Amino acid sequence: MAIVWLCIIGEWSAIGVGVGIGLGANFLLAFALLPQSLIAAPAIWFGSRGIRVGFMICVGLSAAYLYALMTVWACAIFYVFGQYMTVSDEIPMLLWVYAVGTGPWSVAASKEGPGEEGLPSRISTFFLQAAFAITIAMVLFANAGPSALLGIFIGVMVVAYLFHLLFAGVIARGAVADV
Repeated sequence: MAIVWLCIIGEWSAIGVGVGIGLGANFLLAFALLPQSLIAAPAIWFGSRGIRVGFMICVGLSAAYLYALMTVWACAIFYVFGQYMTVSDEIPMLLWVYAVGTGPWSVAASKEGPGEEGLPSRISTFFLQAAFAITIAMVLFANAGPSALLGIFIGVMVVAYLFHLLFAGVIARGAVADV
């Protein structure tokens, strides 16, 4: 819907940038997530041996990296498309921001499968989508400034991080019980 609206009002440069980001995002995110994989690998090792403390430390570091990366990604997307935004095209541009900002993460999460192994990715993507939606609502309805928007976004990501740790704790408890 956003792309059609932007086509009608002639925002071709924003469309081109968004499509370019969308095409390059899978490679960019895969590269940016490599350090998280290096942190997560020991978590698997600790979890398989029932070492809950090591598991939780590695999961905590891995999740912190993930949510920090998501926040930096979101800031970059808002910054890039903020350059194109005017009062007359605010709504379609913010819809486009949402699509470009969350789309690559949603695609990556969908590739991890429907089972339990893909659940953490779907949860983190859900919180990213929620953070984008809340931030966009604050732009539209509360006329919040950049620092307030960043604070709101980070607040949602902190809640996501804590939820991630809670979820990992439940897994760790089950893994230790199985050992």
